Amino acid sequence: MNYAVKIKLDLVKENPYILDFCIRSYYCSDKNIISEIKKLIVEQFNESYEKYFYNIDVSKFKDKNDLFMIYKIFIWIMDGYLHEKLMRDEEITSSDIILEFDEIM
Repeated sequence: MNYAVKIKLDLVKENPYILDFCIRSYYCSDKNIISEIKKLIVEQFNESYEKYFYNIDVSKFKDKNDLFMIYKIFIWIMDGYLHEKLMRDEEITSSDIILEFDEIM
């Protein structure tokens, strides 16, 4: 997950407006497009879980669902982080995101 975050942030550095676009899309409330965005978010959520954790031996977990729960918690944390920044009308930068993510990890 750390590797994926850093790759995504490199992309943001190359395309500085993509972060703002992604955040606005994620929190979009336009009734004409929200259902399509939700569908894409769910698809990406499931695909990214499979990519990040396909090589992990789940037999080491008491409950195989624990790994999925951990993944969901990371998503919730990042969602809460973004939501808080937006509610406070604070700038969201890729460097801040990586610092917060590293601290959480």
